[in-house]
Amino acid sequence: FPVTIRLMEQELIMLQDSLRFLESELSKMRGVYAKMIYEGYMNRDRHQALQFILGAESFNQAFRRAIYLQQISLGRNRQLALLEEAKKKVNARQEEITGVKTLKENALLEEESEKNELDKDKEFKKEYLGKLLVDEKVQEKKLQDQQQSFRKLNQAIQEVIQREMEEARKKKLQEKQEESEDPSSTQKVS
Repeated sequence: FPVTIRLMEQELIMLQDSLRFLESELSKMRGVYAKMIYEGYMNRDRHQALQFILGAESFNQAFRRAIYLQQISLGRNRQLALLEEAKKKVNARQEEITGVKTLKENALLEEESEKNELDKDKEFKKEYLGKLLVDEKVQEKKLQDQQQSFRKLNQAIQEVIQREMEEARKKKLQEKQEESEDPSSTQKVS
């Protein structure tokens, strides 16, 4: 997205430069057209145009003057058409700029939305990891407690076995002593 947004910003800058150029051209055209209209207004009297044509010294000059006035009228119309075309270009460029701005804003909103989703996901994972760590510590504590209980039980079993063995040894020793004290029991056995 950052690359796309950067490209949109560059395109926006180019379009705005182009728009400024078109607006300056439009302004110049308006000035030319205004001057033509002003001159036309000052010479608006049809009688003046007719006098201008009829005041020629020859028919040829009168014809050239009529063509000149016609060319001035055509020039005004051409200038007006150019002015209208320039207005259309400016409007089209403005619409294009608006479209690019809208696309850029949408891309930024989408990027922000994705960032928020990633932040939420990151926060969820962080929270889940925290719970797992707490659970791990609880399980470790249980395991340690069980191991300690197992060691104590093992020790108790060992102590019982030792006592039993000691008692069995003492009993056996006592039996041997009793046998050695009682000579008749040794003879009977043999």
